[in-house]
Amino acid sequence: MSRESASSPQATTHVRAVVPLFMFSVLGILSSALFQLLVIRGLGAVGFGLLAAYLALINVASIGSSAVRNSVAVGVARIDLQQANRRDRTLWESTIYGALFLLVVLAMLTTDAYQSWGAGLWVALAVVPYFVFARAQGLMQGSGQATRVLAWSTGAQIAQLGFALLALALGADWIGVLFTTMLVAVIGAVLSTIQVRRSRLISTVKPFSPITVRALLITVCFTWLISMDVTWVQRFGNSVEAGDYSATATLIKVAFLVPTTLALYLLPKFAQNLKDQRFQLRGILWSGVASAVSSGFLFVGLWLLPGVLPWLFGPSYERAGQIAPWIALAFLPWVIAQTIITQMTARGALGPVILLITAGAAQYLLAMAILPNLNGWILAQGLLGAGVLIILLGLFAARTRLTRT
Repeated sequence: MSRESASSPQATTHVRAVVPLFMFSVLGILSSALFQLLVIRGLGAVGFGLLAAYLALINVASIGSSAVRNSVAVGVARIDLQQANRRDRTLWESTIYGALFLLVVLAMLTTDAYQSWGAGLWVALAVVPYFVFARAQGLMQGSGQATRVLAWSTGAQIAQLGFALLALALGADWIGVLFTTMLVAVIGAVLSTIQVRRSRLISTVKPFSPITVRALLITVCFTWLISMDVTWVQRFGNSVEAGDYSATATLIKVAFLVPTTLALYLLPKFAQNLKDQRFQLRGILWSGVASAVSSGFLFVGLWLLPGVLPWLFGPSYERAGQIAPWIALAFLPWVIAQTIITQMTARGALGPVILLITAGAAQYLLAMAILPNLNGWILAQGLLGAGVLIILLGLFAARTRLTRT
């Protein structure tokens, strides 16, 4: 049998596995976009700017929870990490991580950027449930149930949209919308935990193992880099421009759903086929091209139709149409880089951890030095992302050469 004929069934299997993921992904994109448009128009630039700052705190929890999900999935998929433990320790492990991130969120609430302790309460109450929810998704993902993971994520996005619509219809302000995020987190944590128990999905991987901890750190650092730009603009920039930037950047980051969706399928596959360099390279190219094309289309569309965002957002977002295509272009290397991050997360590499921590420090220093110059900040974000992407490609190439020799 030829190599081409043997690989054809494998390609068909991959396509069949990915198609339902993209169906759920499209539904998730629409739900997320509608949520953003709903709160952007309903709250106005100033109100949404305040909401975005607190949503950035929830993103901090999401950073950690996504890392826990990937860590659990990698541990389940990496057979060589299996231990003799019969009890599943991932629930208390995820709770410990959640408590640590709760301390981070509480520390950030003490800064000058956050003045409403009522809003901070809803954020704090959502932190640990996010981690419990992520642990359940990690068990599903590591067991090869990527479609079920995305179904849960999409369901949470749809629920968030519905609760936000209800809150605004009842006359709630941005704090009311923020409350709905906590509600969705708690409901998701409870129901997903019930499901994995009924399905008897467990992990016998030793908690806090070196590879799973490094996988967690890679996810934490990368997600921090692509999430905290809104917070830095809110803190160091002009308040009105911060609303324009927050609304535009939040909507543009929908492009990350493409590599994120593919990662649900590829992460356990990468972890199970670490010695298969061809598979690793094909997976990176496949996901990288899809991510680049989707993000490139977004840039071109926003460039050709500069009036679409002010029309969608409302008259108070005057600069959104001007800065939108350049924000999309600045995030293009970050979107592509997430594909390589997925492969290195599966491997539990140490090099990306050092790189991303350095990039996080550089991002903060750039924000202090450049803002409130918004155009300069957008350029700096793009250049930083391009630098991170180039170094990640170098790390992958070096690893591939070492494996072959």
